[in-house]
Amino acid sequence: MSENREPDWGLEGLLGNVGPDLFFAQHWQKAPLHVERGRTDYFDGLVDKKQVDHLLATQCGRPDFPISVIGGHLEGTDPPETGPAARSQWSAERVYRRLGQGATIRIGNMPHFIPAIRRLASCLETALSSDIAINLYLTPPMARAFGAHYDNHDVFILQVEGSKSWTLRSPAEHWPLETVFRGREQWLRRSLPWETKLKTLPPVEATRSYRLEAGDMLYVPRGHVHEVKTQESESLHLTVAAPVVTWYEVAVDSVLAAARRSPELREALPPGFATDPEARAEAMKSAPAAIEALRAQLGADDLGRSLSRIADQFVHSREGDWQGAAEDRMRADSIGTGTMLAIRPGLACTSRESGADLLLLFAGRVVRLPVRASTMIDHILEARRFRVGDLPTHLGDESRIVVARILVENGMLTLDA
Repeated sequence: MSENREPDWGLEGLLGNVGPDLFFAQHWQKAPLHVERGRTDYFDGLVDKKQVDHLLATQCGRPDFPISVIGGHLEGTDPPETGPAARSQWSAERVYRRLGQGATIRIGNMPHFIPAIRRLASCLETALSSDIAINLYLTPPMARAFGAHYDNHDVFILQVEGSKSWTLRSPAEHWPLETVFRGREQWLRRSLPWETKLKTLPPVEATRSYRLEAGDMLYVPRGHVHEVKTQESESLHLTVAAPVVTWYEVAVDSVLAAARRSPELREALPPGFATDPEARAEAMKSAPAAIEALRAQLGADDLGRSLSRIADQFVHSREGDWQGAAEDRMRADSIGTGTMLAIRPGLACTSRESGADLLLLFAGRVVRLPVRASTMIDHILEARRFRVGDLPTHLGDESRIVVARILVENGMLTLDA
């Protein structure tokens, strides 16, 4: 990456010439995408092996350092994954010894440790409305971390250094589900004896093979079986996990809202239902009333309200990237009509009217403005980068400047050089 060019860690920067419109139309949730860049330095600004060495030297042995040591040589019999339960036992020396035996180092929660990766996560969260998680994988030559498997979430693979071979098969399951709402969590921690968490893989042949070189990106939709290994080169890559929000979650939120309105859905099951078949049969006599209550309480408007609530909760729950916010705040008094401003990179934000107030939600913050400022806010949210004097309002330049300063002081906007 050129020293004079600010890296673009948004979705467009990852997709290259494909572009978001084509990606969402032809690949998102549908088909893999391999972006070959021919630029081995493209992801240099994200992370490198020196930073990995620093993390291992300063964080290994801490119980809150999310490290795992996985797999081994392709033809070896090295021990399998040693995961989160043993984090405090992993000294840097022990990690490097296992790396020499062919194991892969996996470090989780990379946005917490590397500012550039935190910015990448923020940008992708805003673009995809997803709780982005980013893990780092360092794999020696002729090795693999996992066998063939598939994920319940979409993944973007960013090949930072070296190379890695990916073999993709047909989807094992059409749109596998991330189970979010299951009921009483304390009851569900222990699986029933006849249930298994193992994912059964269909007996299908490999359909596509990719060799990722440094600078390349590979998108793998959820459900696609994949197998990964290194050959003559070691590999350093980031796995960006993008779990999607499904209608299942919207429906569960709507059922919860319906239960607050309907006593039929709040009726308790009879005592002893867990062990007495007759009690369960008695409970089923109330099932028609519960079903009718669901039908009466759940419609398109109810789902729409739940969808809006989930959207607002997503925006309000983001952490944001506040790099440079203190300097912006100190320069807020200098803002005039000719000042160029921009929404902070990667910041998700939205607005809602509440009586005479306009509420701006972003990164756990709420800014209240009068509703008459809505035309200016709509322009800001759509343009994302603008000149203060161009804000549409009949209230005059003083109002333009006041709104701009308020949003800079609260961290939503940054001064754009």
